[in-house]
Amino acid sequence: MRAVNPAVAALCISLMSGTAWAATISYTGSLPQSETDLAESLAFTRFNPTLGTLTAVSFTLAGEAHGDYGVENRNRNARDITVTLSVTLSLMRPDATPLVISIPQTVSLLGLAAYDQATDFAGGSGASGVLQASRSESATTSAASDLALFTGLGTIFLPIAAEGNSRVEAGGNVSSYIDTSAAAQVTVTYTYTAPRPIVTRPTPVSEPAGLALLGAGLLGLRLARRRRG
Repeated sequence: MRAVNPAVAALCISLMSGTAWAATISYTGSLPQSETDLAESLAFTRFNPTLGTLTAVSFTLAGEAHGDYGVENRNRNARDITVTLSVTLSLMRPDATPLVISIPQTVSLLGLAAYDQATDFAGGSGASGVLQASRSESATTSAASDLALFTGLGTIFLPIAAEGNSRVEAGGNVSSYIDTSAAAQVTVTYTYTAPRPIVTRPTPVSEPAGLALLGAGLLGLRLARRRRG
């Protein structure tokens, strides 16, 4: 039998604190790359009130914009042309009021030569390409109406919209196109308070007391052996 060091023997006691502790739980949803303009809904699990009391709801909207463009300068002279890729992504409450808005955007400045008599979006007077942009925005609400809206069993459906605002800016005669699409990832985080859990804390037995217990046990064992003899 392996001996036990009495100095490290311990008794366990349970302590309960009356104070509450804060915790968070998060859920994510995503919108795949789709052409703008679009309106969809994302489903999220509501906060389960058996966990505690909801104190705040946070939203993170990470948006991505993608644009295929073509520009042709049809002027007699060279021109500087600005191509702007921009998408407005809006996450909303079920009643369509906004929760958080993200606007990924990027700008490209093109210097194009005089018209080469071919509207092919190539050569010195034309250009084509791909633009991409991303942006993440966050917002938090602790309004009583929102806490009630997100508390309960089941799911809540949040509308999300992607509106294309891309444009080409130039003077004179210009032919252009921009095909815009967008994607998004949404994270909903619940911050809540809950009763502090039971904490089990070891209480070490002092070494002298442990040695005394061990000595008493050994003395009893010797007396038992003598009686048998």
